[in-house]
Amino acid sequence: SYELGPYYKDPVNKFAIRYPKKWLVDNSDPDFAVKFIEPYSEAFLFIKVIPTPEFVLINYQFRDHIEKLIKELLSQIPDARLRYCNFEKFKNDTVLRVEILFKAGKNLAIITTRIISDIDRIIIISWVCQEKLYYTFQPWVESSIATLKLSVE
Repeated sequence: SYELGPYYKDPVNKFAIRYPKKWLVDNSDPDFAVKFIEPYSEAFLFIKVIPTPEFVLINYQFRDHIEKLIKELLSQIPDARLRYCNFEKFKNDTVLRVEILFKAGKNLAIITTRIISDIDRIIIISWVCQEKLYYTFQPWVESSIATLKLSVE
């Protein structure tokens, strides 16, 4: 079992997430709402909140649109490919899960993303690590994502 630390609360974007113990919280990057860094290994967890004027349905049309955009982007990156793009359940809602493999120097890295639609925003949770470390970090990250609270009072 993996122990989780205290909740990180972001009152501006109204979410909270419980992160793994001993991970560092860095909220200084303006492009991400929060960034968690494991100090002794190469794995990062990013959360991005994008306001939307209305609720966005995570459906087949949305998935096809995202998949097309990703494939267009990956066509410009040598040795990068889409490994997975499909639906999964998250707290009784349907979310889009995307996995991308790419070369990072001599290593193969993976970006795993969940796209979650909330009432007036999209929440994108991504984590990056070397593919060989994927199954080491997956339980920590999946446990953290499972604790996500979409509103913080």
